[in-house]
Amino acid sequence: MSTLERVINMNSEQKFSPFWPLTMVFLALVVGYSIQLSGFLDQRKKLQMTETGLKQAMPQVQILNGKLRAVSLDLVKLAPNNPNARQIVAEFGIQFTPPKK
Repeated sequence: MSTLERVINMNSEQKFSPFWPLTMVFLALVVGYSIQLSGFLDQRKKLQMTETGLKQAMPQVQILNGKLRAVSLDLVKLAPNNPNARQIVAEFGIQFTPPKK
């Protein structure tokens, strides 16, 4: 029997098993999805921290907004008689719109 015939016989006797290639593909998918899940969980944690910070800052924002409205209203009322108030109103484009009832 020649060398070529032995190689052919060896190749025909060996059976192909898809176990290891499929296992490697499965492991690669598990690792990839695990990395993605870790990133998503990290983003979720950051979003929750941001939401908490915004909720804590909301009362201060409402107080500052009220003060800014009062100052803006005073400037609009002073603008006809005071050149400095007129300049500030013109520079920042302050307008008074009465609240809707």
